Amino acid sequence: MSSENSSIEIDPKPLSSITPFIIVTGEDLRVTWASDAFLRRVDCAIGMKASKLIEFMGPSKEYSPALLVTKLNKWCKLALLSDKPIVPLVGQWFSSKDGFILLAVPDVNSIEDLELFSFEEFPVNDHTTELMVAREEIATSFKDASMASKALKRQNRALRESHLDLDQKLREIDAQRKAILYMMYDMEDSKRQVESLNVDLEQAVLRSNQLAEEAQIANEDKSEFLANISHEIRTLMNSVLGMGGLLLDTNLTPEQREYAETVMKSAKSLLAIINDILDFSEIEAGKLDLEIIDFDLRTTLDDTSDLLARRAQAKSLEFICLVEADVPSLLVGDPGRLRQIIINLVNNAIKFTFKGEVAIRVSLDREDNDQAAVCFAITDTGIGIPKDRQETLFDA
Repeated sequence: MSSENSSIEIDPKPLSSITPFIIVTGEDLRVTWASDAFLRRVDCAIGMKASKLIEFMGPSKEYSPALLVTKLNKWCKLALLSDKPIVPLVGQWFSSKDGFILLAVPDVNSIEDLELFSFEEFPVNDHTTELMVAREEIATSFKDASMASKALKRQNRALRESHLDLDQKLREIDAQRKAILYMMYDMEDSKRQVESLNVDLEQAVLRSNQLAEEAQIANEDKSEFLANISHEIRTLMNSVLGMGGLLLDTNLTPEQREYAETVMKSAKSLLAIINDILDFSEIEAGKLDLEIIDFDLRTTLDDTSDLLARRAQAKSLEFICLVEADVPSLLVGDPGRLRQIIINLVNNAIKFTFKGEVAIRVSLDREDNDQAAVCFAITDTGIGIPKDRQETLFDA
């Protein structure tokens, strides 16, 4: 190699352990051979123009044989273009018998640059990684030491302030000690006052318990009275409904029939309210009894659904009543109370649902030879109950 542009004969394969990034090109700068490091990053490197694979870093980025001749045998910064981000390299171009050869290694200047390369892409016995890590650790150590020094200074200032605070607190403690001595003279008088208050409190507790018992008795009397009076009123309302039905069966003028039907509707609404009051009163008085009779669950639901479906259709809502196949039909219980509960829940769902559907879904929870636990779920697409009111509502 007598001159700067003299050709050299190099077998590139053994050099891969020293300079991992090697390409061999023809005179037209098309790649004819590439090392594993290049091929791992650009598997189609063979046949590519060198200008599509490598460029010079700096102002002279255009690639041509004429430019390359001026760079031969000189260290230059390069960039591998086929990766994102661009991978920095440093190496030398040499002229060979049939073209050119590039020998390059990773150009690492920071810990961030290390992340662009794998361990196999560094030369054998290269200590760049260890040196960069060590330099980063040293910088971190200096930073930590500086922070520790600043923290120590702050602690010294805080310690001086603590001494001043301690003196102030000692003076305050002495003043408190004196105040305590004065307070001890008043303790006997306070003790007598507390004993007197305890006596008053015990009397107040006794009085409160007495009032609570009286309130309980009064509440029970009220519930019993409501149960009795509601029963009497319901009897009278049934009479009104019966007479109203008989009246509607007679020959009436259209105007008289309209008046009679209005009376019947109002009487039915009032009877429903009275029934609810009676049920509530019986529950409070502990007098609510459940019937134990044989009934057909599906027939009961069909009869109930007919009434509820009409109310849902009046609001253009879809009404669904679905009973799963494994739910037994013949049961023993109180179909009237079951019907009442379902009607109340579904009516409430229809009231607060403005579009969509209201659905009753009946499923079997468990069953043995004597008993069956049936789950009734009423769902709707209405506005629902606010979360902040759910606990209060259902606990009540």
